[in-house]
Amino acid sequence: MKVTRNDDDTLIVEETPWFAAIVISGMFLLFTGGALASVLAGDVGGLIMLVGSALAALAFYAFVRRTMLVLERGPGTVRLRQRSVRGYREDVHPLDALRHADVETRQDFRK
Repeated sequence: MKVTRNDDDTLIVEETPWFAAIVISGMFLLFTGGALASVLAGDVGGLIMLVGSALAALAFYAFVRRTMLVLERGPGTVRLRQRSVRGYREDVHPLDALRHADVETRQDFRK
């Protein structure tokens, strides 16, 4: 997860699965293109490749979602926001309900 905002009152940590989305979309396009080319060439066996397209679409539906955690000091809330193909979901909890957080630190030597 990546910190996108860190000031005195708000901490926003976000995860966007770009790699998974690109790989799954590529698989979908590959299987769909292969199936269409095969069917247009007269091979009915290309319809089996549509199963691969359906599985790739199902994987995209199930696994690709953007997750954002917003910790706000002012109102004292923790918001967990998720956006996916299925829609938008936001859960709000009091900041006092947060009991534990694991933090991984690293240094950026590119500066």
